[in-house]
Amino acid sequence: MSAAILPYTDLSPEALALAVWNGLPLEGSLSAADIQRVILAAMAGKASGGGGSTITFRDHADTKDRITASVDGSGNRSSVTLNPS
Repeated sequence: MSAAILPYTDLSPEALALAVWNGLPLEGSLSAADIQRVILAAMAGKASGGGGSTITFRDHADTKDRITASVDGSGNRSSVTLNPS
């Protein structure tokens, strides 16, 4: 008896991890990878606009705004736009 063992199938650990990490939405339409990008921007990205009416948080590479939030005079967010791509 012989069989071909393929390293990467639909049910392999690698395929399952990619399906969960990149494909399966966890919150609304955001995948786990999308959520992680937004969290990294909020926790470690450059921020600008503090004290103003619009606050932005940049991605780790400093190439795009990941979070743009409109805030009132007390800093309460009235709208938030995410760019997890």
